[in-house]
Amino acid sequence: MGNFIRKIRIDEFWRIAEQEVWFQEMSAKGFHLKKLGKYLVTFVKGEKSDVYYKIEPSNWMNLSTVQLEKSEQLGFEYVTNYTVYFTTYHVFSTTNEHAKEQSIIDREVQLKAFETVKKWTRNTIFITFIPTLLLSAIFVAFLFRSEASIYHFVVSEHILFFILVGYILMSLPTAYISMKSISQYSLEQLNSITTIRSSNKKKRRWVLIIGFLSYLLLMTALAFMPIVQIIKMDTKTMPAEAHDLPIIPLADIEQNANLRRESSDIWDEVDWNNRYSVEWSILAPIQYKSNQALIDDQSSYRPYMSYEVYQLQFAQLTALFMDDLIERNEYRVEKKDFTKINDRRFNQLLVYNNGLIKTIVAVKGKAVAYIDYNGQAVEEIILDQLSNRLSTISE
Repeated sequence: MGNFIRKIRIDEFWRIAEQEVWFQEMSAKGFHLKKLGKYLVTFVKGEKSDVYYKIEPSNWMNLSTVQLEKSEQLGFEYVTNYTVYFTTYHVFSTTNEHAKEQSIIDREVQLKAFETVKKWTRNTIFITFIPTLLLSAIFVAFLFRSEASIYHFVVSEHILFFILVGYILMSLPTAYISMKSISQYSLEQLNSITTIRSSNKKKRRWVLIIGFLSYLLLMTALAFMPIVQIIKMDTKTMPAEAHDLPIIPLADIEQNANLRRESSDIWDEVDWNNRYSVEWSILAPIQYKSNQALIDDQSSYRPYMSYEVYQLQFAQLTALFMDDLIERNEYRVEKKDFTKINDRRFNQLLVYNNGLIKTIVAVKGKAVAYIDYNGQAVEEIILDQLSNRLSTISE
């Protein structure tokens, strides 16, 4: 392994002359071409020498015996090849600079292969553009639909789909530029153009590195984020004391020793009348939902509370997220029925109170909460408890 080095391939596959010059320069430094890949080029360490390279396209992946014998007669050694758009580029090397003027593969074959490259480049861009456009339209329609769009964008991994579509759309202009460049040159011109300056090469190298790392990061995220979500997802019985949770125990609001939990059927070791669930996403790393129910056996008083709380990655999203959270729960209370309250403990606070039913939507820092409470406790007790709980996840 120590005899090999790998370099980022900065030249597009169709820049034949530029790649030939680069391989020649590397051989002069003692690194001789061994293998070509889509992103990486492998060189083998050796003696510094003047080695000249020749790249010729063909529609055939393997050369015939006649062609290989011809290359040997002309003083060439077959090195490697790479295939793009059903066209294979065969790479030869020689120590005779004048031998480069000779063609190993018939010119008509090369021209036909080059036309294949042009055709498939155009077709690929067109084929990629149509489904990408459709996916973009679907995503935009989803994002701006009336029902809680930002909510789903934040709590799920739809952001990954958005990034994927964006990545494809950003790649299309680059592909179009390549197609245009291929189309405006003849094969003879591509075999002679070596006008790329070193400063531009450095810039293109960094663009390629960033593009490759972005692609790798995106593919990793697409593969592992759903797995992380499944691992983080959990549902448990609500503990009697929840000091380490951003959830208010209903008993702390009621403060009534006569109340006990109104238990339901226990399934999978979870009391579904008094439970909380945990979820996770990139934009909302902390997500809790809970339902709690108590009962006073003497008076049949049954307080109930549904509770949702989220810590968002960015505080700038809280206002939009709060609006969508209200819209998502409109079956409980419509937005027009809330009263906006100025309270220093919260960045935003909306309250609906008809005496028995109290619905509270609050923002504190990065934390957003939605409480639907049915009981006799006064509003201030709930707000005081909520402020304390949100303080633990507001930063």
